[in-house]
Amino acid sequence: GQSLDVTSFTVSGVAAIIDPVGLTIKATVPVGTDLTTLQPVIVLTGATTTVSPLSGVATSFATSSTTAVNYTVTDGTFSKVFKVTIIQGAAGISQTTISGVSFDGRIIQNPSNLDLQVFDSTGRLMVRSSNSINISSNPKGIYIVKSNSATLKIALLK
Repeated sequence: GQSLDVTSFTVSGVAAIIDPVGLTIKATVPVGTDLTTLQPVIVLTGATTTVSPLSGVATSFATSSTTAVNYTVTDGTFSKVFKVTIIQGAAGISQTTISGVSFDGRIIQNPSNLDLQVFDSTGRLMVRSSNSINISSNPKGIYIVKSNSATLKIALLK
């Protein structure tokens, strides 16, 4: 049998985090996004696999934080139900600080040579370094910088 997996689930430009084992899909969209008419773009594994609701169909996720929206993936014989939760991010960027580390819009300054890990908004590890890290060539968006003791959320705007 072919896998009934969701390869990607993007909503309002945000790539959701897909858990193929727990059958959950979660995304945090920008504050102010209208959760009642979101149109997720869904990519599936398998040529004859379909999903309901269909990719691109306006769907309300207004109450998905308490009651997940079910997306059923099927190949006509077997099916899997993914529980989808879409929430709005917190207003503004919650900025925890990592002592001695700063971000100037291009380079994560790390003069103390802390062991830093940089993750993209989908939680993928992009780089690990104990030096300053230039992310100016990365796609714009939100990145998470983690040290042993703290987390820093940064926005690459250009």
